[in-house]
Amino acid sequence: MSAKSCRRRLAAEAEKKEKEKKGEEKDEEKDEEMEDAAPPPQQQQLTAALAHMAELLARFRPPGPPAPSPRADVLASTTK
Repeated sequence: MSAKSCRRRLAAEAEKKEKEKKGEEKDEEKDEEMEDAAPPPQQQQLTAALAHMAELLARFRPPGPPAPSPRADVLASTTK
């Protein structure tokens, strides 16, 4: 392999690495921009609905410890 072809190959490898590095930087910038962006309207609606459901559950949940699952007795009898 001649010195000229070695230099070309090394230059091509360096250029390829530089392009990959720039691509990674662009990907990181896009990720940061997406994180900073407001959530889509549908996600905002779902979040609001979920908060409302949690509020309703808290309001109408009976006081005291949660009731045992109706399947708990079935599971207990099958594992004995």
